[in-house]
Amino acid sequence: MAGHGLTVDHVSRLRADSLDVNANQKQRRRVLVVDDSSDGRWMISSILKCLGMDVTVAPSGREGCEVAMTAVRGEQPFDLVLMDWQMPDMDGCEATVRLRSAGYAGRIVAMMSPSSFGAVDHTWQRAGCDGFASKPISFEMLEGVVRRHAATPAQGKKTARPIRSRAMAS
Repeated sequence: MAGHGLTVDHVSRLRADSLDVNANQKQRRRVLVVDDSSDGRWMISSILKCLGMDVTVAPSGREGCEVAMTAVRGEQPFDLVLMDWQMPDMDGCEATVRLRSAGYAGRIVAMMSPSSFGAVDHTWQRAGCDGFASKPISFEMLEGVVRRHAATPAQGKKTARPIRSRAMAS
């Protein structure tokens, strides 16, 4: 697909990159991508797969919650959930609050577009996300998110954690 920014050059550079995010890991990291846009899911998944991630997708906040909690119950939690913030039906904020209320302790990163004034809305912190990624999505941005937020595979955490304050959020 044209216009997604994922090029052969990016893939070639990744393969040559000695700092592979999965280097020396026996277990591939599992990432859940929750995005209502089929193009967005395709692009994000393609980049994450190039980074060596095991990717699952969900087309809505509601389905993302179900997939994430099913994985926890099956003792196969995701190492990272990438949550689109603006979705119809159940947006990323509501989905994150529901996950945290249900005891989901895994890492969640909000994917947000800057407002019309160029500022980022900080509702992701109040909802319980571990961080945010500013759109538009790029290879470099996702690589950085994975390095920061999926440093080690999930350990099957099942207990709820308190919603972090602004000072504690990354």
